[in-house]
Amino acid sequence: MMKDTDTQQKIEATLEAWRREVAHNARARDIDDSLADSVRELIGLGHDWLEEPTDAVSAEVAKQGYALAHRALIDMGQRTVIALFRDALSAAMASQYAGEPKAAERLPGFFNALTDAYWQSYTDTLKRTIRNQAAENIAKELRIAKHIQQYLLPKSIPKIDGYEFAGRLLPAAEVGGDYWSVKYYERDGIVTFKLADIAGHGLGSATLVAAVKFISGGYYPGAKTASAVMQQTNHVLVKETPSDILTTMVYGWLHPDSGDISLVNAGHSPIFILHGDETIDIEPTGPVLGLAESRYTERRMHLEPGDIVFTCSDGITEARQGRVMYGVERVKEVVRASKDMHASEIIDAVISSAQAFSGGPTDDMSAVVIKVLEDGARNRWRPGVSPQPLDP
Repeated sequence: MMKDTDTQQKIEATLEAWRREVAHNARARDIDDSLADSVRELIGLGHDWLEEPTDAVSAEVAKQGYALAHRALIDMGQRTVIALFRDALSAAMASQYAGEPKAAERLPGFFNALTDAYWQSYTDTLKRTIRNQAAENIAKELRIAKHIQQYLLPKSIPKIDGYEFAGRLLPAAEVGGDYWSVKYYERDGIVTFKLADIAGHGLGSATLVAAVKFISGGYYPGAKTASAVMQQTNHVLVKETPSDILTTMVYGWLHPDSGDISLVNAGHSPIFILHGDETIDIEPTGPVLGLAESRYTERRMHLEPGDIVFTCSDGITEARQGRVMYGVERVKEVVRASKDMHASEIIDAVISSAQAFSGGPTDDMSAVVIKVLEDGARNRWRPGVSPQPLDP
C-alpha cells in the first residue's frame, strides 16, 4: 500500500538512522541493496504496527522478517542477524518514533513478532542443517532441552476453596522456551503465578527457562510487591543472560481470601480477565525482560465470582493457517464459550481449537487459567459489578 509523503520521509529517515547504527559492525559490508530494501519494508510495517497492530500487519511482519532472516543467514550467523536486523533496527525506530503516540506501548510487540520470525527462520535453517548433515549432536541438544523444559514444570496445582487453577504446556517438535507455574504460599496467603515466553528454541532457551523459574521464585521471599519481583528478575537477566534472547512474562499475586490480584506484564500478550462476557485486557506494565534496566508497575484488581484470568503464549495466538494467524480474538471467543467449564477444560478447549486451526503446533503452546467459582466463595467477596481497580 502506498504511503503518504510524510510517512515515506519518516521511513527513509529511520532507514538512515539504522544505517548509522550498523556502520560500526564489521559485517555491515555484507548488507546488499536487497537486504536494505527488506529493512525499509520492515520499517514501513513497524509504522503500520504503531497505528494498529492488526492480524494482517502481524502476518506480514512474520513473512517479511522470515524472508529477510532466510537470506541473511546464508552469509551471517544468527547472532549477527539479531544484532543488525533487530537490535540496530530497534534503536533506530526508538529514536525516530520516540514522540509518537503509543510507541512505548507498541514497539516491543512489533519487535517480539519480528524476533519470532527471525527465530522461526533460524529454526527452519537448523532443521535443514540437521537433515543435510545428520547432526546428531544438535538433535541430542534438543532432546536435553525438552527434558529440562518438562522437568521444570510444576508437579502439582494448588487446591483452594472457591478457586480453580490450571496450567498446560504442549511442546512442539522443536522445544522452545515456554514456562508456567502456579504456587501457593499458604503462610503469606498469596498464590503466585507466571507464564514466560522466551523467543527461540533449543538448549539456550531451555536454560533461560530455568533461570526465569529460579530467579523469579528466589526473589519472592521478602518482596513487598509483585512488580518488585519482576524488576529484580529483569535486573539479573540484563546482567547475566544473552541480549539476543527476548523474554515476555506475566507474573501475578493473588490473595485468595480477598480476591485481590496484582498483575505485572513484561511485554506479553495476551492476558485478560473475563467478567461475564466482557474481556478486560491487561496491557504491558513494563518492557520485555533482559533488554535493559527498567521500572515495572502492576495492575491491581479485585476479582468477582465467575471471573476468569487467562494468559497464553504466542504459540497459540500465532498458530497459522496459511498466512492467517489464530489471533487473540479467537482465544477470547473460545474462553467465553467455555467459561462454565473447569479451568483445565478451558485450556484444553483453547489448545484444541488452535491446533484444529493450524493443523498442529509449530511452537510450544502454553496457558494458565485462574477461575473464581460462583459457589462457595460469595461470602468472602466485596460487592461490585466488574473487576475493580484498587488504589496503588
